[in-house]
Amino acid sequence: SAWYDVNLDGTFQSNEILVNNQQISGNTGSLSFTIPTTALIGNGILRIMSYGTSNATPNPCPGTIAGEVEDYFVSIAPIPNPTNDNILSPFALPNLPVNYAAVNTAGTNATATNGTVNFGGFGAGQAFKDVWYQCTVPSTGVVYLNVTANSYGDHDMQVWKSSNNLPTGALTSIGTDYSSGVGSEPFMRVTETPGTVLFIQIRSAVTNAGGSFNITATYGVNWRGTVSTDWSVSGNWYNDMVPTSTYDVVIPVTTNLANVNAPQTVNNIYTADGVNVVLNDNLTFTGNINVYGTLFGIADNRFRGAGQLIANGTTQSINTSVVAGNFTKAGTGTLTIDAATGTLNIADVLTPSAGTIVTNNKLFIRSYNSGTGATYLSTGQIALGSGTITGDVVIERKIPASAYTSQHYVSAPITSTTNTVYNNYNDDYSVVGSPYPYQYTGTTGPQPTVWPTSWWYDASLTASSASYRWMNGSGKAMFPGLGVSINVPGNTVIDVQGAPVQSDVTLPVTSGQGNLIGNPYPSTIDLDKFLSDNSSNIGGSTVYYNKLGTNVSYSSLAGGTSVPDVYGDHRERFMGHSNGFWINATSSSILFKNTQRDYKPQATIPGALGGTFFAANSSANPNNLRIRVKSNTNNSFDEMLIAKDASTEEGLDNYDASKFMLVEENSQPMIYSILEGQNLVINAMPNTDGKVIPLGVITTAAGNWTIAIHNSDAFIAENGTVTLEDRATGKFYNLNNNPEVAFNLPEGNVGNRFYLHIGATTNNTTTVTEVANNKNLAVYSLNDKVIINFGTEMKGATSVEIFNIAGALVNSFDASSMKGTHEVNMADQAAGAYLVKINNGSDVITKKVMISKK
Repeated sequence: SAWYDVNLDGTFQSNEILVNNQQISGNTGSLSFTIPTTALIGNGILRIMSYGTSNATPNPCPGTIAGEVEDYFVSIAPIPNPTNDNILSPFALPNLPVNYAAVNTAGTNATATNGTVNFGGFGAGQAFKDVWYQCTVPSTGVVYLNVTANSYGDHDMQVWKSSNNLPTGALTSIGTDYSSGVGSEPFMRVTETPGTVLFIQIRSAVTNAGGSFNITATYGVNWRGTVSTDWSVSGNWYNDMVPTSTYDVVIPVTTNLANVNAPQTVNNIYTADGVNVVLNDNLTFTGNINVYGTLFGIADNRFRGAGQLIANGTTQSINTSVVAGNFTKAGTGTLTIDAATGTLNIADVLTPSAGTIVTNNKLFIRSYNSGTGATYLSTGQIALGSGTITGDVVIERKIPASAYTSQHYVSAPITSTTNTVYNNYNDDYSVVGSPYPYQYTGTTGPQPTVWPTSWWYDASLTASSASYRWMNGSGKAMFPGLGVSINVPGNTVIDVQGAPVQSDVTLPVTSGQGNLIGNPYPSTIDLDKFLSDNSSNIGGSTVYYNKLGTNVSYSSLAGGTSVPDVYGDHRERFMGHSNGFWINATSSSILFKNTQRDYKPQATIPGALGGTFFAANSSANPNNLRIRVKSNTNNSFDEMLIAKDASTEEGLDNYDASKFMLVEENSQPMIYSILEGQNLVINAMPNTDGKVIPLGVITTAAGNWTIAIHNSDAFIAENGTVTLEDRATGKFYNLNNNPEVAFNLPEGNVGNRFYLHIGATTNNTTTVTEVANNKNLAVYSLNDKVIINFGTEMKGATSVEIFNIAGALVNSFDASSMKGTHEVNMADQAAGAYLVKINNGSDVITKKVMISKK
C-alpha cells in the first residue's frame, strides 16, 4: 500500500505545514489539506511524523515526542461530476403534484464542468458550470420554474425544447432568466403545448463558481405565507412577487392562510389538498379555480370570476360557506357538504360531471340581486352531467319588486314525496290564508271573500268557460312539468326543496285544450328544441306570462319570435327554470328531454321573473309586424305579431301562437288576431298581401288608448301599406304615415271593431268596402269567404243574399238581430266577383266583393 509522509522543512513557522513540499494551512487541533491532482488516488496510509524536541516553543505537535510517527489507513477518491452535468442526462423533476404544493428538488453545480451548450449570448465552453433538468408541460400549457438559493445564491436559467422531445433532438431556446425570483435567483413562466418536454439549464452567474440550490416546477406562483396572511405582501409568495392578472396561483397548506383584503386579479387558481383559504370578492379570476381536498370559504360576497370552480379530489368535503358562480364536480370521488358547517351556493351553473355530490340538504341554487332595488337578477341552475347528486337541493327563484301583487306562472324542477304547492311555497308567502279551502268551481252559491294565491288549471274539465277550470292549488301535488299560477307580493324569493330532475319527462296533458305546464328542469331549456320535439303534440307555439303583465309568446319561426319583445333582443328563446307556460295541446302528452336543456345566463332582465330569458338573436325576424295596444294613462301595454314566412301555411299551423289569457283573469290590456275562431298572439302566414286580419282588443279601464305598429320598416317595405280600420266610426288609418292612432275605448272587450289591412286593397284577393249607407256595416272578402260586420245588433227584419256575376242566387240567410262579424264560406263557389245584398226594412245595400282560392 502507498503511504503519504508529511515532511517539514526543519524551520518552524506558526500554523504552517508542508505536504510533499506543498504549503498548506492548519489550525490548532485540526489539520486540513487537499491532495494535489498528481497524487495517487486510491487506498493507502497517511503517515504523520512529529517534528521538533519536547522543549520546542511552541511544540508544533503538543503531546507528542519528536520523531513520533502516526500511520492512518485512508481511502482517497476524486469528487465526481454531477450526473446531470450535460443535456444527455437531465434530472427529471417530479411530475406536477395533484395537490399543487411546491416540491423542492435539491441540486448543485459546484463540481459541474463548463457548459457545452450556448447560454443566451454566451457561447459553449465558457467558464460557467451548468447542470440540466427536464419536466413535461401539463394539460394547462403552463409551467412555473423557480430556483431558490442554498449554499450559493446567484444562478441563471435557460429553458429549451427539442425537435423530438429528447435530449438528442435539435434544441430551440424558449427563453432565459437571470434574477426574476427571490434574491439573485431565476424564475420563469413558460407557456408551451401540453406534452412538450422542457430541458432546463441551470448555471452560475459567475465564472468558475457554483453551489447548491433548490428547483421546483409548479402550476403557478406558490403562496408561502412566510410573512403574514396578507395576499398583497410579496414576501408571502414563492418568487417574492405578488401574482398579477396573467399569472396562475397555487395555494398549498400553510400556517398563514391567504387573505385577499384588497382588489386582486389572477388567472387560474389551484388549491392544495386540505387547504382552507379565506377569499372574498376582492379577488377576480379570469380562468378557473381547481380545488383538491377541503374547499375554501368565502368571507363576504361571491366570486366575480368568469371561470369554473372545479372540485377534482377523490374524497372532499365542504366545511364552510362556499359561494361560487360556476362549479364543476370532476373526478370519480365523492364531494360531501358538511351537514353542520358547510354550504355550497351556486350563482350560475353547477355541473355534476363525475362522481357524487352528497348534499346533506345544504346545496343551494341561488337567485341573487346583482344590482340595487332587485333590478338585475342572476339565477343559478344545474347542468346535466354524468355525476350523481345525493340528497335534496334547494332551488330559488327571485320575484322582483313591483308596486302591486303580480301573477306569475311557475313550476317546480324537483321531485319529493311531500311535494305540494303548500309545502313548496307556504314558507315564502301565504298560500292558503283563511278560511280554507277556497276552491271555486263555478257552481252557484256564495263565493269566498278571500281568494287563494295559488291555482292550477284543470284542462280536462268540459265547462264552457275557462274560468271554471281554475282550481285551488294549495293542496295540489307538484310534479315535474306542472304549471301553477301564483300571486305574490313583489321582491320575494320563492324556493323548492327536493331531488333535482335530471331525466326525460313525459307529461300528461288534455288534447284540444290550452294546458298550463312548466319547465321541469333546474336549468334553462331551448324552446326551439322543445317545439321541434313536440311538433305533433302542440298546435301553435308556446305562450307564457311575465311579471310585466304582458302575454309573451314564442315561435320558432325564422329563428325565434317573441311578443312582446320588450327589450328588443328576442331573448325569449331560452326559458328559465321554475317557469310555467301555456301550450295548445293536440295530443295527450308533451315531451321534455334532456337534449332540450341549455345553460344560458338568467340575468340582467329588469322586471322578468327572476331573470327568465336570454337573448337569442337581436336581428331575427326583421319582416315581422308588431302591433301594440297601450294605455295613455298608465302606459300598460300588450303586443301581437304578424309574421310572414314562406315555410308557414295558410290557416292555423305550428308557427301560430294562441292567446290563452282570458278577460276575467287578466289585469293587463290585450291585443290579438283572430283566425278560424282562434285568438292568436303570433299569426304566421306565407303571404300577407291583401290580407284583412280581425283584431281583438281588451282594455282594463275606460279611457284613451293607442293602437300602434312599431319595428315595421322592413315589413312595410316588403308588404306595402298597413291600414287600420275602425268599424265603429267607419274610418281607415294609414299606419305607414302615422304608426300610432289614439281612441277613446270602453273598459273590457271592444268587440269586432278593429281590422288590419295589409298590402293592396282592391286586387283579386280582397275588396274592402266603406261603411254602407250610414249603417254600422262593412262588407269585404277574405280569400274564399265573404265577411260581413253588422256592428251593433240589427234592428228589424234583415236578410242577406249573395249572387254570382251572372245573377244567380248562391247563398242567403236571415240576419235579423245579428251583430258583430259573420263569415260566409264560399269554398264551393268559383273564384270571381259576387254581389252581396243586405235588406233591412226599406234600406237595400249592395256591395261587390272578389272571391279567391287559397
